[in-house]
Amino acid sequence: IIGSSLSAVTGPVALVASIDATPVIVWGGSASSLSDRTTYPTMSRSVVSDSDTTNSLVRAMKAIGWRSFAILAVNDAWGSSLAQDLANQFLLGVTAIASFSFGDKAQMEEAVRLIAQSGSRIIVVAAFESELAAISGFAEGFGMLNAGYAFIVPYDFDINGAVAVNSDPESSRARFTGW
Repeated sequence: IIGSSLSAVTGPVALVASIDATPVIVWGGSASSLSDRTTYPTMSRSVVSDSDTTNSLVRAMKAIGWRSFAILAVNDAWGSSLAQDLANQFLLGVTAIASFSFGDKAQMEEAVRLIAQSGSRIIVVAAFESELAAISGFAEGFGMLNAGYAFIVPYDFDINGAVAVNSDPESSRARFTGW
């Protein structure tokens, strides 16, 4: 079975496949929980786990001298895994963790507001491309897109896909400068 790009889908598929010892190859499910060989004995993936990604990110942030940051994450298997891995690896440096349900703009806005109020100037964002335009719009509304803030998206994303969902793509593209 070729697995899903979503960790939230990959886990259940891999569980069912393991009943008949059917191999599952995953190209996008990165949640650290999927590394559990007891739970997912027939699953392999071609992407690094979130724990590997966050380990590299934390080492880079420490090398730069950053001592604290906030986490803004979609509340699903992937976003929760990434946020938990970051919090575990950085320990006392996490000033705030705010999450939102996929596609829920009201929750997204509230999560960005909580991050803005935390005082953190470094924000790690674990969200899907389709959500980045809205998140950047809310960040702009809370005055977070000026100098002094750093938004880190710990994965590769296509800026064209991220801005295409916005009613004003050029304005949205300008917001992503530096992401």
